[in-house]
Amino acid sequence: FLVANEASLAELNSRLEAAAIPTVPMNRFRPNIVISGVEAFAEHRLQSLEAPDYQLDMRYPCERCMVTTIDQDTAQKHPQAQPFKTLGEINPMPGTKRSPAFAENAVLAHGNLQKIAVGDHLRAVFR
Repeated sequence: FLVANEASLAELNSRLEAAAIPTVPMNRFRPNIVISGVEAFAEHRLQSLEAPDYQLDMRYPCERCMVTTIDQDTAQKHPQAQPFKTLGEINPMPGTKRSPAFAENAVLAHGNLQKIAVGDHLRAVFR
């Protein structure tokens, strides 16, 4: 699963907006699950997300590629490679300054065949 955080997108978009660069929607990052209620980029410090019937264990940040620079509605690539460049400045992959991270890869630790639904209340467990 790819778990993205609404606060992380809001932080990215505020930086883009401040630089007069068009903001981007969450679907630009193709997450399976979107969370709220934790600060920007806190998803990288999570150990797990727990619901009564299932648990997602966080594994590693999602290294982003240049696909994030392509508008999904027009298929046009941003001429200044945005939001890739801004994201790399505010949230680089651990151990490298060349690639940005956005969202966290996760696995289902338990709860096989359980339904994950919009509006599920999850408990954030930090490392």
